[in-house]
Amino acid sequence: MSLSIWNHYAEQIKKSDYVEKTWDFLSDEEITEFTATASDSGTLTVADTVNGGAALLTTKINSDDNIVNVMGDSSYLTLGLGRKVLYWTRLKSDEVTQCDWHTGLFKVDTALVAAFTDGVYFKSDDGDAYVDCGVRGASVESLMQAAGGSATASQFYDLLFYIDMDSTTAAKGTAYFYKDGVPICQVASGAFPLEAVAMTAGVELQTGQSGAVQVMTVDFIKVLFTR
Repeated sequence: MSLSIWNHYAEQIKKSDYVEKTWDFLSDEEITEFTATASDSGTLTVADTVNGGAALLTTKINSDDNIVNVMGDSSYLTLGLGRKVLYWTRLKSDEVTQCDWHTGLFKVDTALVAAFTDGVYFKSDDGDAYVDCGVRGASVESLMQAAGGSATASQFYDLLFYIDMDSTTAAKGTAYFYKDGVPICQVASGAFPLEAVAMTAGVELQTGQSGAVQVMTVDFIKVLFTR
């Protein structure tokens, strides 16, 4: 189902000059295209014995608010006038209530939970298991809380969004969010990241309790956008 949605939007994007990138995490070489920032010896590794490969974000110390933050090592995407963007990832977390996580496109920031200025993303907050959808430009957030319903621990989810930027007004656009191939929300905003803000793919996991190591598994990340 998610593949058919990807193909639907991809067909529109590929009518213009476009850029496409996929990370399947088949080997350690792929994570060299990302920069990991971790507190207390958290790690980013590749599970290359898993069918199709996967990246593992693993917290290491048994205390609250440990972070594994993963950002692309280059910022290659801006939301200019009329730009169209697709982002798709498949991930799971072994804990859903006592953790925070983000995934999407961001201006590079190594502490997304604490605060960040620009991005389009899915997230889940410590204290609930809901999947939220957000757009943030110049620290102004447009957020649809609990739009994706509740998540289940250790269950993979396909998370996809499509961004359609206005052709005449800067920082104005609409993002369409999908979970497991089902539309869950639509965020129309005049506070998208400005064209001058370069972004990259990112993922972050932060523990919400002490006494347990937590792991997020990222099967793949795909990004497609018009030049």
